[in-house]
Amino acid sequence: CGQSFRFDPYNDGIAGIACGMYIYLTQNDDLRISGDIKPVVRYINNNYKENRRVSEYAAMAYVSESHFRKLFLTATGMSPIEYRNSLRLKAAAELIDEGYTVYEAAEAVGFNSASFYCRLVASERRKSKENLHKNRK
Repeated sequence: CGQSFRFDPYNDGIAGIACGMYIYLTQNDDLRISGDIKPVVRYINNNYKENRRVSEYAAMAYVSESHFRKLFLTATGMSPIEYRNSLRLKAAAELIDEGYTVYEAAEAVGFNSASFYCRLVASERRKSKENLHKNRK
């Protein structure tokens, strides 16, 4: 996720949105994101390779898990795990572009299996194509 971000909905999908959100969150201190979760969002941005439970993220924000999920969804438009996975997808794509195998890239960004990574990629491509077709109508 570089500083020169340009969203391409067909190729980037949720991962591209998360990358844009990451840049926005790290560059804007006047966010309308609850102060409770702002440090946690930054934590996830910097530590997306870690496999933490949502309850652990909620504990970092000193709120209940259900309240944290609601705050996070409101702030980012996705669940904490979807957000973390989108960061991982973007990072894995960059590694693959650099010559890593799919297995190496998936493992390097925190996925437990290359098959799970491939399922997420396929799902994101399907969603991106569906959104592209909806926007053309």
